[in-house]
Parts: sequence; C-alpha cells; structure tokens
Amino acid sequence: MAAPDGTTQYFNRQGMVYAGFPTADAEPVADWKSLIHPDDVERVRAAWHHATHTNTPYHVDYRVRRHDGQYRWHAIRGLPTRDASGVVIRWIGTATDIDDAKRMEADLHIAEHETAEALTMLETLLARAPVGFAIIDRSIASYA
Repeated sequence: MAAPDGTTQYFNRQGMVYAGFPTADAEPVADWKSLIHPDDVERVRAAWHHATHTNTPYHVDYRVRRHDGQYRWHAIRGLPTRDASGVVIRWIGTATDIDDAKRMEADLHIAEHETAEALTMLETLLARAPVGFAIIDRSIASYA
C-alpha cells in the first residue's frame, strides 16, 4: 500500500520474504526501489510519477530482484482507492511473477524468426535450383 502521494506505507509479508527483507517489523520498506532492475528504474519511476499525479491506474511490467539476487519479470498493478468524494486516500498494489511467460514469449519470437529464415533460405534454394519441384504452404509454417 502507498499513501496518496505514492510513498510506501505497507509491504506484505510475502513481498518481504521474496525480497529478503526482515519480516519481524511491519515498517514500510523505504528502499523497495532498490529491488528494480537498473535498466527499468527510469521507466518505472516515470510511470509511477504519472499515475500518482494523475490519479490513474498504474500498470508496468518490470524486473524485480528476488532474495537470491535473480531478477524476475513481474506485472505490477496499482489502483487508487478513493473516499466518498473521489479523493485518493491510498494506493493498493499487486505484483504478479510473469517471468516464465516472458521467457516463453521470447522463445516463441526466436522460433518464429528462425522459421522465417529457414523458409526464405528454402525458397531461395528452390528458385535458383536448375531443376526441381516443390510445394510450400506458408500457412502451415506461419504462427501469425
């Protein structure tokens, strides 16, 4: 949870354990930003600044450092909670580990690229062959 201005107020036990922070006290984790991958920090900061200044939902995918030092992709969501008059009284956030899905997506893109390269090479070979006959159905090989 965060205050209306975006200042961290609460970090749940599961988040504390994941990050490797002591769980004995319920003090807000002021240095949670240290968990963000250095390549993602500016993008994350800008998105959070925008959300807290426009009071609009926050949704960013970025890498979070686990207690063992490994960075894993997370889908981070933040929603403003409002009082009866519509004033933001706090932010509620979630972090969902999506690292496996991100890796599968990257593997799929690599496979699609390799398939396209193989088809291009095969078509080039067939076009330049002195004699030959082949049928290529691109719809079977395409994942689009």
